[in-house]
Amino acid sequence: MIDFVKEEYRHYRVLFFILSVVMLISYSVYLFFDEARLNSMGDEDGLFEYLTAFFFFLASIDFTLAFARSRNIFFLLLAIILFVGCGEEISWGQRILGFGTPDYLKEHNVQGETTLHNIEILNSNDFDNSLKTGWRKLLTVDFLYKLFCVCFGGLLPMLVFYVTIIKNLALKINLPVPPILLGGFFVINWLTFKLILKFLLPAGRSLQYYDTVGEISEFISSVVFFIIALAFLKQIKANTKPI
Repeated sequence: MIDFVKEEYRHYRVLFFILSVVMLISYSVYLFFDEARLNSMGDEDGLFEYLTAFFFFLASIDFTLAFARSRNIFFLLLAIILFVGCGEEISWGQRILGFGTPDYLKEHNVQGETTLHNIEILNSNDFDNSLKTGWRKLLTVDFLYKLFCVCFGGLLPMLVFYVTIIKNLALKINLPVPPILLGGFFVINWLTFKLILKFLLPAGRSLQYYDTVGEISEFISSVVFFIIALAFLKQIKANTKPI
């Protein structure tokens, strides 16, 4: 495994460095800005929300290019998922373009906006703003998104490396498997988010102050998808299998 990771680092050291710097700078904003500025950066239509949408969009474009060059349907599925993520992140441009919310969403959307992930059954909070727990949390888009990131970027590459049956299956269906060195950032990002939220942030601040670290985590995950898409394009260009 060590030799394999070293070989990946040789191929992807620039992308690895970019992700490391992005993570360091992003979470470091808590060291340099006051609460009001942090709240603004992490709020609706704030800096991190727009950056997340932007990198989802870039990743979607890159996965579309990967599909066009390889005809691998999994790349197209990833492109669609990330494009939807981009649209959902900015409410499909509702506040930018100024259009209204459809009646159904007004009634069922926790935030009263044009998004699917904020429909109550899929949202992390109920209409009374209470955080979902237990089996109800398992249905939320936020939980499913984090689970997908960890499984796709962290678990899948490890299983392919260690379990021959899974490796053979991935090869048979041409399943794109992220480089361990890059996909592992999904896990590192999640652990960093949990560590900062539970142990490093001071108590007694506003709710948005703590929500901002979640927005930072989501932004970093969008950059990881973008970087992984670049890695796949590099593999395709070099006429190697994305696995």
